[in-house]
Amino acid sequence: MPATTILRNDGQYRNYNGIEFTARKRFSNKWMAMGALTYNDTRYFWPEPTRDYLDPTNIEQQNGAQVGTLNVRWVGKLSGLYALPWA
Repeated sequence: MPATTILRNDGQYRNYNGIEFTARKRFSNKWMAMGALTYNDTRYFWPEPTRDYLDPTNIEQQNGAQVGTLNVRWVGKLSGLYALPWA
């Protein structure tokens, strides 16, 4: 029985590079905090643009380009806690 879905790599690959900076103040004097900032860069590569692709449109222009909806350049987060006096 033949497979209903065939997955192929077609030689394409994706590079992810990122760095994250974090800072944390542990719980003392009734408060604590944590913050982080992340920088990401994700790029697609098609090393053999002459291969058979499902959609060969603009392969030369997209080779090494950033991944559209999957690439969020900057991500930041901040969280904290304060213990109220009556707690």
